[in-house]
Amino acid sequence: MSDAPPPGEHHAGTMTVPVETTELTKRYGEILAVDRLNLGVRPGEVYGFLGPNGAGKTTTLRMLLGLVRPTSGGVRLLGRSPGDLTGVGALIESPGFYPYLSGRDNLRVLARHAGVGAPRVTEVLETVRLTKRSGDRYATYSLGMKQRLGVAAALLKDPRLLVLDEPTNGLDPAGMADMRALIRRLGAADCTVLLSSHLLGEVQQVCDRVGVIARGRLVAENTVAELRGDTVLRMVAEPLELAASTRPRTAGGRPGAGGRGRSRPDGGVGTCRGDQRRAGDRGRRGQRASPTGTRPGTGLLRTHGVPSDRGERRGRGSHGNSGGS
Repeated sequence: MSDAPPPGEHHAGTMTVPVETTELTKRYGEILAVDRLNLGVRPGEVYGFLGPNGAGKTTTLRMLLGLVRPTSGGVRLLGRSPGDLTGVGALIESPGFYPYLSGRDNLRVLARHAGVGAPRVTEVLETVRLTKRSGDRYATYSLGMKQRLGVAAALLKDPRLLVLDEPTNGLDPAGMADMRALIRRLGAADCTVLLSSHLLGEVQQVCDRVGVIARGRLVAENTVAELRGDTVLRMVAEPLELAASTRPRTAGGRPGAGGRGRSRPDGGVGTCRGDQRRAGDRGRRGQRASPTGTRPGTGLLRTHGVPSDRGERRGRGSHGNSGGS
């Protein structure tokens, strides 16, 4: 599913492919956590590993880093076998630091253990924008600051590949924005980044390509734009006389809003584009629109996000269960 060359080959003649998995599988007894996963991350890109909680993302990252032994299949990081983490930095789940030490002193401890000079501590603190708070105790840091300090620790050895597991998980909007900005800076500096997330909105803002995992299997892999595709909104309204009065409001709040529409005697069907997608957002959340002044249940408008004529895939919207006013 990936355009990456097979294990052992080189990308662009000189650069090894940062991440390759071949039929990677992990079982825990009867539970199949990862199912024959073939994943490829290209040099210099920010790759999003997207999937719901429990899909197998963290298990996969642990196998990549040699923390969990695969049941079967192969893994190569920067052309090397699991366990050799030369050139690799990682933050898996929550970072662990001494709460009574400052952020800078925590990094100094790690730097001495890794054989890294003191100047590098200053550099990574600047990279993650923590220099001003580096003298404060770790226990006083916000969750977002703790996550950024964890990224700083992963950057101490100046890695070519950075692996981040749910780096925005639990952060408030400001913390998420800071982390997105940090990941963009790292990507712009030619560091290959592999990050996992269950939030499409986060992934699409920072990633070059996305691999979607569900129940341990890679079900899609493409650029963000190609995965999102183009959509049309299909509206089914009944009875027909209410469809005519409802459709303009769902099409952006004014009659004749951009797009096209048509109705049928069998209950009314409209297909539209443009700013009518906002109605599709409501439909995908399972909400139903009905004309103002009608009682619940007297009018029905169901909306579906459906593929456009170009055949790009989108998820179907859900139906509401009761009419709205």
